[in-house]
Amino acid sequence: MSSQLWLILWLTAGCGEGVQYRDLPGDYRNRGDHTEEHLLLFDSGLFRQSVRYQWDGLEVTASGTWRYNADRGYIVFEKNFFITEDVFGQITPRPKEVRGIVILPVRKVGSNIRIGSEEGLVYVKEANAGSHNCQ
Repeated sequence: MSSQLWLILWLTAGCGEGVQYRDLPGDYRNRGDHTEEHLLLFDSGLFRQSVRYQWDGLEVTASGTWRYNADRGYIVFEKNFFITEDVFGQITPRPKEVRGIVILPVRKVGSNIRIGSEEGLVYVKEANAGSHNCQ
């Protein structure tokens, strides 16, 4: 078998693996060209999100609740979630606070849990980040 075929098999093998609710709580990061984002999921169903823009140091935080649909493979954030990209995937000059719900796909690639779309924002769970019981 060629090395390219092995790579394809390895990459697709993690995509079908289900992520369980108990796997989700913990620290997630997204380090982009223009922002550094931190998402903390608590066991209690609460979340805290912080976004820092690198060009001017603006930092904003939000918090709310989250729930997970394991059958469908998506997470739902309710109230006060920040979006930092527009519909074309371009960084926004200031984060947009969504007061409704935000639905993002969840998948496991290898040993990494990822929240978000590959075409846009992706939060990756930090290594050795266990669950958090505090609020």
